Amino acid sequence: MKSKLLICCIATLLAFPVAQAKRVKVTLKEAGTLSQMISEKDRGKITELSIAGTLNTNDFQFLYDICNSVVDGEVTDNKLHTLDLSNANFDASNTELLRKMLWNAKSLRHIIFGDVDKVYGHSFTKMPNLETVEFRGNVGHIDGYMFNSLPKLRAITFEKAVISTGGSQFVYDCPALEQVVFNGPVFCLGFGEAIECPNFKGYVVNAPILESSNPNVIAVTDSATNCAYKGWAEAYDFLEKWAIRITENDEFFKALVPERVQVAVVAAPEIGMDEAAARLSELFPTEYKLQSYLDILKEAADYERTGQTEPAFTYAEPTDSILTRTREYFNLDSIAGNGDDISRIMNLLYWMHDLLPHNGSVAWPECDYNTVDIYEFCKKNDRGVNCLFLALMLNEALLAEGIPAHYVSCQPRDYDKDSDSHVICAAWSRSLNKWIWVDPTFCAYVKDENGVLLHPGEVRERLRDGRPLVLNEDANWNHQEKQTKEYYLEEYMAKNLYVMQVSAHSGSNSMSRNGNTNSAIVALAPKGFKFRHATTTDDEYFWQAPPKELVK
Repeated sequence: MKSKLLICCIATLLAFPVAQAKRVKVTLKEAGTLSQMISEKDRGKITELSIAGTLNTNDFQFLYDICNSVVDGEVTDNKLHTLDLSNANFDASNTELLRKMLWNAKSLRHIIFGDVDKVYGHSFTKMPNLETVEFRGNVGHIDGYMFNSLPKLRAITFEKAVISTGGSQFVYDCPALEQVVFNGPVFCLGFGEAIECPNFKGYVVNAPILESSNPNVIAVTDSATNCAYKGWAEAYDFLEKWAIRITENDEFFKALVPERVQVAVVAAPEIGMDEAAARLSELFPTEYKLQSYLDILKEAADYERTGQTEPAFTYAEPTDSILTRTREYFNLDSIAGNGDDISRIMNLLYWMHDLLPHNGSVAWPECDYNTVDIYEFCKKNDRGVNCLFLALMLNEALLAEGIPAHYVSCQPRDYDKDSDSHVICAAWSRSLNKWIWVDPTFCAYVKDENGVLLHPGEVRERLRDGRPLVLNEDANWNHQEKQTKEYYLEEYMAKNLYVMQVSAHSGSNSMSRNGNTNSAIVALAPKGFKFRHATTTDDEYFWQAPPKELVK
């Protein structure tokens, strides 16, 4: 009798699971109505949600609410583990909300997309249970720095075309990640090696790659494979529609898209070189100026010298207590050496380039912002830092060795839309009686055709008027990717030399933990350009020599 009762109880449990999966499919007839389609009693019970139709800001806010339950200020787990947006439509202006929706969403395991115009960097970050991400539609642009600190992520798949990608770092700290698969053509690819992904077996490329910024990681496909590929018609259809949509409301893509389109029309087998110009002119309305970053820089207004003298630029003395600590901790006298000032500056540049790896996706270090504390924090946590902190640290090391220096924040024209800026250093050479460019992220410096070292302002003007520039042969990123003049100067820095800013006082602990600077900011901008900080148009004032007592 007892055994029969036990069998009956087991059968009952099997017939009625304690937590049944709840799969919900929703078709929106009108954008903004998602919250009306799902009852309040179901919102905490859904395990799989599939959405068709057009999503707007209100719909993304609703998705954020059901993906991120907050109790007493803490994000809690919920039941939703699969989100299928393969039949959903949303424009590029909504993808910032997509990033907010996904951030730290604890329960999500699987995410599926259809066509997507743009996906912002850091969209998939600190999601503890995320296992797979699948793009079943076409992707217009997907940023770098996309997948970060995802312990269970196994696979990322692109089923159709990818028109454009961001920079080298795509996945970081994803220990379970095994592969990234491209089953459709990629027009312009910037991704490099996976970082801190010990199980990563590599990129699986099952379709043509037309252009690759990292050919040693993902090679450009040969022309025979291009011709054999059968998916060009759909890819081009998406490309043309995407190019028009994305440039209507996004200044950044007005410069980026024409370059991407031209790669496509030239490389595709059914569109030859003769039709490239005609296709470009058809794609874009005549009021759009199709420009490269270098073109944009060349068309910037000139500087205007006004005789400005304030605020005055000042520099910490080597006897400063923090600079003294830095010098003694790292034995900088030995590192800099006893050579002339140029050799000492270069020794410190190469030392800093090797001291910590560059990593643009990690959070700011949780310590005081001086060289010793940043270094100890990174070594303890086995991590790198972004370009800002590498420049801060080199700036401090130069000052500690009695070399006047600035860290220089280099910003694009569209700084309010384009978050990808760069920070380098300018060091004062007594022997040359001028500033010189030193970039610890890329171990880079720049000369003219006669071998004279240049400072950022001089590089900018030579880019504008076409005079020769020579990048050092060993410029590189983390000893993994060689830098070229064409990419580093004529594209990346041409974009980021539109505005340059420095602290009026260059010293130790230049920034506080909350990111505020401990000095007035001076930004050099073209005449008439509106920037977030107080600006000067006087390049002579901006690049003035340090006080005489520091340069004897």
